[in-house]
Amino acid sequence: MVDRYHIPRSFMKGEKKKNMLVILEEEPGVKLESIDFVLVNRDTICSNVGEDYPVSVKSWKREGPKIVSRSKDMRLKAVMRCPPEKQMVEVQFASFGDPTGTCGNFTMGKCSASKSKEVVEKVMCDD
Repeated sequence: MVDRYHIPRSFMKGEKKKNMLVILEEEPGVKLESIDFVLVNRDTICSNVGEDYPVSVKSWKREGPKIVSRSKDMRLKAVMRCPPEKQMVEVQFASFGDPTGTCGNFTMGKCSASKSKEVVEKVMCDD
């Protein structure tokens, strides 16, 4: 089992300053050297869409005994929205191909459309 400690960013003094964290672990056998700290940037948005991903359950509705699509266009798409006080300002990575990695650490795969990022940035700015 992995223990997670959620520490509000407001408790931290900042990158350049030293922070002290005291953990009083009650579980026997927990080794302090096995604890990892991960900083999460809540302002980073990631989305994955793949041809083998199922269409969102929100794309379907029940009509009597049948389940039917809500739209004639059932193509997969990523929809990203910001709260009113935020805006998207940069596309760091986009690939129409076979990228590898995880959010914030993607790399191009062996196959990728060369203008993927340009296309995503254009759509982002047109909205």
